[in-house]
Amino acid sequence: MKDLIPSRYGLSHYLTTATNCLLAKMRGMLMPDKKNEAAELRLVPMWPPRPSVHRSCLVFMRFQLMQLLTCSDGAIWSHHTLGSINLIKHRTPRRFDSDFDKALFVAHIGPIVFDCLLDHRPCYLAEPQWMEIYHSLVCDLNTLTERSLLATSMRSQMIKLPDLWHDLNRTIRGSDLFNEEGQVSLLFRCFNARQQFLDWIEEYQSYCTRMSPVSPSPQELALRRELYGTAIECLIVVKRLLETIIYTDESLAIEAEVQALAQSLLDLQKQPSPKHSWLFMGHEMGVTRSVLLTRHQWESPM
Repeated sequence: MKDLIPSRYGLSHYLTTATNCLLAKMRGMLMPDKKNEAAELRLVPMWPPRPSVHRSCLVFMRFQLMQLLTCSDGAIWSHHTLGSINLIKHRTPRRFDSDFDKALFVAHIGPIVFDCLLDHRPCYLAEPQWMEIYHSLVCDLNTLTERSLLATSMRSQMIKLPDLWHDLNRTIRGSDLFNEEGQVSLLFRCFNARQQFLDWIEEYQSYCTRMSPVSPSPQELALRRELYGTAIECLIVVKRLLETIIYTDESLAIEAEVQALAQSLLDLQKQPSPKHSWLFMGHEMGVTRSVLLTRHQWESPM
């Protein structure tokens, strides 16, 4: 992404204006007498007059950059994520055709999924047309990237989690609570999801072993760390969902596994971290703390 934006600076009025605003804000932070410069640039209209242009990838990038100017420090990330979710959905899958489009799409999959999980709503990326475009992006090279099969296979499973969470939540809170057929279906989906993540972790470990004679780049090391941590987080979510359905002593055994996974994330946090890892490591720490703090509730009798 960092290589794609500079090449378009000056070619798109919307992206250029947003970049100028961002640069002006940075100058305002370093030189207070320049603050008015950013304020004046913000008066430029956010959206172009023609609705068809709203789906432009460059306009999308302009909106993303403008988030840095219009939000308070504490709300920047949440507004950025919410804007991304709505704009990507608004553009529809068929408009993600260039390398620039595809890089934007891949970069926002994680934030979209986790925002859906937080709000207990299905994720539109799980729809066939979106999954098709994601699978079409697979491009295996000699190094691990976001478009490698190892990365896309894990994130493909992750995309399905919000739907499972939503359906389970709706079942236990609605009239289907005592519907045996519905319970069995959810149980099967949870077991299947658990196995998918376990299989991926095994595949990931095999990949690392196979590539051990080669010294990976810092970029690949960072991606390995992020993917593995994300898979552990997803496995924790699936196991907690399983505990919600299973009302036997088996749930206590599953909770012991959840606590062990949380501890493994905690141990990962103590290891040397890749550059720019603060975002996914902060997310991991949030999941870890939540699991550890709620241990007694999950171990208590229903």
